[in-house]
Amino acid sequence: MDIFGAQIYSNGRYKSVLHRVGVNSTRPRISVASFHSVGAERVVGPAAELLDQGRGGEPRRYMDTDFATFLAYLASAEGKHKTFLQSRRLAFG
Repeated sequence: MDIFGAQIYSNGRYKSVLHRVGVNSTRPRISVASFHSVGAERVVGPAAELLDQGRGGEPRRYMDTDFATFLAYLASAEGKHKTFLQSRRLAFG
């Protein structure tokens, strides 16, 4: 869930970036993608401390989500038009 986790956890304070790789024609490249200890139904959302309006917090910018929703989004047609992070963003202000 690191693909978007930091940005959702931080309510937008930290930005998630798409990881890119430069190709090197003289050396082999090894990539390892893994997910560790992420339950399909585990809910991820902005940290409560960042949303506490009484303590200088900000409005919620992302809706809660889980890994199962992320996987379903990747398989959906909607996933072809915008990123999962964009789909979880809330309008505020």
